[in-house]
Amino acid sequence: MKFFNSFKNSKNEYSDINGGLDGENNKGILTSISEKPVRKIIDGYLYDTSKSKKIIVKNVLGPFMNTQCALFMTPNNRFFTVDSFANVRVLIESEAKEFISEYPDKYQEIFGKVEEA
Repeated sequence: MKFFNSFKNSKNEYSDINGGLDGENNKGILTSISEKPVRKIIDGYLYDTSKSKKIIVKNVLGPFMNTQCALFMTPNNRFFTVDSFANVRVLIESEAKEFISEYPDKYQEIFGKVEEA
């Protein structure tokens, strides 16, 4: 029954590049982003993790496997994500903003100050 509850209650959690998942029970079950550089050409542009700034890592807690997805910014201010399986996905600016919207400080560091509600 515990398995089905975890499936029903699966959720996304976020951490910055210096942090990790909350809770000791998650250690060792996370498929993490490789330290090996990922390089891929998409639409004529080279996306290279070794030459890009890692902004934030999203930890995705799933029912069968927990993975990570990292947001990068290239030197030419293009955004892309790399997941635990080295899949690269190019993001437009609005998608990158959504990706880091849970972290206001990081968001404002990258995109500038936002107006108070």
